[in-house]
Amino acid sequence: MLSPDNFLPERCTGPAGLDCLDKAAIEATPNNVTFVLKNNVGFDITSLSVTSASDSCGSVSGSFIQTENASGAYNVSNRAENNRKVKVTVTCGTDFSTGRFKSNIGLSYANAQSGLSHTATVAVTGAAS
Repeated sequence: MLSPDNFLPERCTGPAGLDCLDKAAIEATPNNVTFVLKNNVGFDITSLSVTSASDSCGSVSGSFIQTENASGAYNVSNRAENNRKVKVTVTCGTDFSTGRFKSNIGLSYANAQSGLSHTATVAVTGAAS
């Protein structure tokens, strides 16, 4: 049977310099969205946090950020060195069901060298399981 959910593109798209490395893992129970970014902005980033979510996610009730260290392991941290990976898990404040999922997830971070703050939006689409 044809269903729009079967043709939904599974994408994770970040802004230039914060590149998604794979499609997001979207779990309807417990309302989590997980994606991995690579810090290619040209500097270490600090104060990394999830600030907002829209559409299927609605809002953020919690988040968990892990950054890759020099040995390739992930640690709970909100500081990511340049050219290292960042794993972000967002718990949505709005329940969503299996099937079609779309959300823009807002992030904030600071340049570790200058201290200037920046914002970014990661667009996630796919099928929630």
